[in-house]
Amino acid sequence: MILATLNPATSYSYQLEDRSMSALGGDLREHIEQARSSLVEHRLDELCRRIVSALHSANEDGTVLSPEAWTRAIDVLRALLPYDAPLPTVVIESDGAVGLDWDESANRVLSLTVRDTPMVGYSALLGAEPMYGRMEFSAGKVPETLRFLLARFFPRHTAHAARRLGGR
Repeated sequence: MILATLNPATSYSYQLEDRSMSALGGDLREHIEQARSSLVEHRLDELCRRIVSALHSANEDGTVLSPEAWTRAIDVLRALLPYDAPLPTVVIESDGAVGLDWDESANRVLSLTVRDTPMVGYSALLGAEPMYGRMEFSAGKVPETLRFLLARFFPRHTAHAARRLGGR
């Protein structure tokens, strides 16, 4: 069994094929899976809190979020959770879309727009290079475009996570 950590507080990596046959190896596998699940659930809880806070602010302004947009935003966020990248700021836009924003500086911005359709909009500014468009997103699968954007925007955080998601 191989277990490697880049930053014990936030990242994890483990070999998918485990040849350990001992009871201790089985216990270690179970503990690793529990720790991974706990981290993912903690990140999901934090993202849900951010969405609820954004929704509360939007409701004060009279903006309505459809249940479909909420569900799709959760699907997108669940797909992003294995990445060790910082969590996005969540906003409910005036048209009822969910905005997921990473704003590191004036020339490093990534924004995803999730509506109640299968398409997810994106816009990014990486240095002097703007990128924007739409991609189809289905639950549980990270589109190649999104993997590319995350790897460009968070190279140190996503190198090993991108390998884990290759099959997703």
